[in-house]
Amino acid sequence: MSRYGILSLALVAICQGSGAACDVPVPAARCDVDADCPEGALCGDGFCVSTAEPEIPGLLQLSFAGPVMFDPVLYLEDSAPEPEWQFSNGGSALGAEIHYQVTADEVVVADLYPKALAADLWRIDARSVNLIAIPLGLGELGALETLDLGFNQMEGEIRPSIFRLTALHELSLEGNQLSGTIPSELANLVELESLGLWNNNFEGEIPAALGTLSKLWYLALSDNSLSGEIPETLRDLVELWHLNLSSNELTGGVPAWLGELSGLTQLHLSWNPLGGPIPPQLGGLSALETLGLGGCELTGHIPVELANMSALQTLELQNNQLSGPIPPELGSMSNLGDLGLSDNLLEGPIPDELQQLSELWLLGLSSNNLVGGVPEWLANMPALERVHLDWNSLGGGIPQSLGSAPMLTHFTCHSCELEGSIPASLGGLSRLENLELDNNHLTGIIPDELAGLSALEELRLRGNELSGSIPPALGSLANLWYLGLGDNQLSGQIPVELGALVGLEYLDLSYNNLTVGAGGVFSELINLHDLSLNGNSLPSAVVDAVIDEIWQARLAYRDDSPSLDIAGDNDAPTGAATDPASTPGAGSSNGDWTWDPDCSCHYPASGMAMIYDLEQDVRGEGFSRWSVSFTEQ
Repeated sequence: MSRYGILSLALVAICQGSGAACDVPVPAARCDVDADCPEGALCGDGFCVSTAEPEIPGLLQLSFAGPVMFDPVLYLEDSAPEPEWQFSNGGSALGAEIHYQVTADEVVVADLYPKALAADLWRIDARSVNLIAIPLGLGELGALETLDLGFNQMEGEIRPSIFRLTALHELSLEGNQLSGTIPSELANLVELESLGLWNNNFEGEIPAALGTLSKLWYLALSDNSLSGEIPETLRDLVELWHLNLSSNELTGGVPAWLGELSGLTQLHLSWNPLGGPIPPQLGGLSALETLGLGGCELTGHIPVELANMSALQTLELQNNQLSGPIPPELGSMSNLGDLGLSDNLLEGPIPDELQQLSELWLLGLSSNNLVGGVPEWLANMPALERVHLDWNSLGGGIPQSLGSAPMLTHFTCHSCELEGSIPASLGGLSRLENLELDNNHLTGIIPDELAGLSALEELRLRGNELSGSIPPALGSLANLWYLGLGDNQLSGQIPVELGALVGLEYLDLSYNNLTVGAGGVFSELINLHDLSLNGNSLPSAVVDAVIDEIWQARLAYRDDSPSLDIAGDNDAPTGAATDPASTPGAGSSNGDWTWDPDCSCHYPASGMAMIYDLEQDVRGEGFSRWSVSFTEQ
């Protein structure tokens, strides 16, 4: 006996044993009335459906294999030329698999009508296969336990047929463009354990009826436009361990009753205008591993009771209006790895008790009102990778001991009122990728030892009182893409060694007392997007030489360099750059440069345009500021 299923497309079924093509019913064409359908088919849900409704004994799973995202159940390799609708009986009954081949273009316009499939089908995986609507007829699959339609292109509201799937344990509709309100009828799915509706366009309130889904352990509604308060009925979800409502428009404060959900391990409420204080009752969540309350417009102090969450690994309280001191009790949270308190109104010193956090890898305290200096004990924290202290009033100097921090990759402390010199010991931070000390009161020289920062990608020292010359050894920092030394008191020639920084994209040397010698500093900086030399009183002849040097680099690598900006306080540049009579000549185009009377400049004939912007000095003394921009055409 032939066994086959029905899709909304012309399909080929492989019969058991013989491998011959089965007799497949008429393809499911779209229709409005029964008369639109061929003999032996009726119109249902907009599709012609065979009245034969054959059976596939033992069919248990239906997988739509194609581009895979977060789904280990799909069977087809990513390299396959086309997605595959794969029917599998799990190794029983049929003894062979039935494969329906569907091209990618067909999947985009196809709706599955699975009404004719076996009554014991329990799992459908159709994740990331470009479905444009929730498949038709799903309500007929009474045994279905798992329905995964995540990360497709489905629009519109949730189809009512889903509400009839009373055996469903897992419903995943995330990553689509579904809209409307979340239906209260989802409460009909009394066996539901996991509900994923995140990253859609749902609006309105969270249905109070969801609180009747007593078996629910996973509820993710984030990244929608949901509004109103968090319904109190959710307190009845005693099995819940993952609750994610972040990135919506929820109001009404953080409910204190959340502290009663003792099984919670993940609580994400960030980026909602909830307002109000942090309930101290949350401290009773002893199993909680992640607490996300960032960007919730919270006020008041950080409750010391949060320290009772002994399993907590991530505490995100950034971007609120929390005030008062950082509770020293947080130092007892032995599993804490991520402490995010940036962008608040916290005050006082950084508590010494935090040095007990042996698992801490990220310390985010930026944009507060903290004082008391950079702690010496940061160097003693074995797992610490990222320290962000920017925009505080810490004062004092940079500890010498910081150079022995074993795992440090990012240290940002700009605008912290730091004083003193940059410790040479920082050169021992072999893992450091980002060092930001801008806008402080640092004095002395830039230590040669910073050349030992072999992993460094960003060095930002702008806006200090550093003096002396730029260390030529900085030219050995092969991974550097950002070098900001502007607005200091540096002097001497720009080292030609900086020309070895071929990955450099941003170079700010402005407002110093630097000079440019002969030697091609800029000729190899093929990735440079922004160069600032203004405020160094460079003669116009030197400026012209720099421009010519960069022109040649851009001509050689025009396809690889999207933009470059140069600015300087000088006389107006002269020569080929602005003179229409000079080579290649006014109105000419010789394959290298073309004169453009609109901007009174030459520009490369292909790939880029060069624009001069000359601003007359406000004192009437002629052009004293110039800038050049190379931009992609």
